Amino acid sequence: MRFENRAPWSAGLLRTSIGNGTMAGSVLMRVLYAIEGQTLRPLDEPLPCPAEGEETIFGIFEPDTPYDKRGVDLIVVGHVYPPSPPAIATTATVRVQAPRGQPWTRSVAVFGDRRWRRQGRQWTVTGPEPFARMEISLARAFGGSAEREDMRIEYPLNPNGVGFYISEEQAEGQPLPNFEELDQRIATWNDAPDPAGLGFCPYELGMRARDSVTAREGEPPSFDLVKLLSSAFPRMVAPPIGFGQWIQLEHFTPNGALAFPVPDPGMVVRMKIGSKTAERPLKVEQIGIAPDLGRAFVTYRYPFRYQLRSGEERSCLLVPAAESLPASA
Repeated sequence: MRFENRAPWSAGLLRTSIGNGTMAGSVLMRVLYAIEGQTLRPLDEPLPCPAEGEETIFGIFEPDTPYDKRGVDLIVVGHVYPPSPPAIATTATVRVQAPRGQPWTRSVAVFGDRRWRRQGRQWTVTGPEPFARMEISLARAFGGSAEREDMRIEYPLNPNGVGFYISEEQAEGQPLPNFEELDQRIATWNDAPDPAGLGFCPYELGMRARDSVTAREGEPPSFDLVKLLSSAFPRMVAPPIGFGQWIQLEHFTPNGALAFPVPDPGMVVRMKIGSKTAERPLKVEQIGIAPDLGRAFVTYRYPFRYQLRSGEERSCLLVPAAESLPASA
């Protein structure tokens, strides 16, 4: 299939065979934006698309695939700022306003540095130390590793985190994570919650693999490829987001809330297979936000399938919506 990108941003075509002569494909486009007040302004600076594991200001973009994702990956990097610094704790929130009904909301608890303290048989936590900002990092979420005899044991969901201990002696005087899930607050030294992540979720952490498998008694396990392929932490995957829907961030900048509508890039995909031609819109697949840097990105996708037929002409063009074919074409 011939692909032509007429957009001013990075884009590419990904395809794979899914058997019986059927191909699954996707057109991907990734746009870098400057955050200017409540507006995203597109920039000419390229982002990897299709990505192959490149390091960027948003983290590492793992390799893109041809497969469709039913949700939207939300990625936030930078710092959390309490409303009245210095403070000992706050709650950071990402919110997607819905056209109708309740908004989609994701919140995490953020604390200043704390440590475990044992008083007789009772375990307590020291009061959080005041902070003016807290770096968003998996190193500050639950996890880590611990020694047992001559063996190192890693917390499989985040081996580079903090707060994982396998004995009371190891835990005494040691730190707790700064980021916690609101419904998985740590109460005892041997609790094992999910790491509260806001950025990209590396595949090797295992959270995506765990959440993609469903086991029911007496039935073989079912496997959800879409959840496995999502690049965000499972709790940072929002339902489908349309152009114009507002994204709101609370306590990710020193100035309070940050909000903007999701931009329409003004591009369509023109598919020609044999004698048939059709134009289809892109949809939103990822939204990444770096408030400290005043930058955001949006990944757009058009997924499709087609049957291979020998000698058939096939082309795929990414064109401005202003150049759309007449309705009768």
